[in-house]
Amino acid sequence: MAAADNPIVVRRGVTRYGMRLGAARFVAGESIGDFLRLRARQNRRGFSVAATQLGESIRDASQARGVTDEYCRLLKAFAQESSMPMWP
Repeated sequence: MAAADNPIVVRRGVTRYGMRLGAARFVAGESIGDFLRLRARQNRRGFSVAATQLGESIRDASQARGVTDEYCRLLKAFAQESSMPMWP
């Protein structure tokens, strides 16, 4: 957990190499678009998926509001997508 709070470790290690070093197996991506593409692929394979924001380092109300805003963007993307056909 200390490494997650270290800006040098995050900037030089996690951000640059994290997805390539195994995070991609557990993390759907770094954006809502990444998640929606992965979710569609997994749904076609018969799997259900869940979305969550990592929040280990949230320390104040403004950061919590930022995560809340991101969840709202995700829900809006789901709503928009559900109004369009899922399959080509």
